[in-house]
Amino acid sequence: MNPPTLILYVLSLVTAIAAAAFVLLVFPIFVGSIIDTIAPDAYTLSLLAAVDLIGIAIASLVSPIYVARINRRRVLATSLVILAGLNILSILPQETGLLIALRLASGL
Repeated sequence: MNPPTLILYVLSLVTAIAAAAFVLLVFPIFVGSIIDTIAPDAYTLSLLAAVDLIGIAIASLVSPIYVARINRRRVLATSLVILAGLNILSILPQETGLLIALRLASGL
């Protein structure tokens, strides 16, 4: 593994850790709003949290594979637009299945 690739792996790992920490800090606010609107049971809330973090974990494992092969700026810009769109769409659903799917997709 050459040094630039190693740097990309390390930066990807650091970014994934920062994203997971951010999710853990912001998630209580998200859960509070979900409780107010949908009123799910504890199992559904824990499933939402797990799915969100599973998406981040999968993305952090897969992203080093393709990040060195493609235009990073284009991928970053596209990813941020998709992330913002999926987070905005997460506000709308009133059923838990759709919300779980959106949270998994936004984690990815």
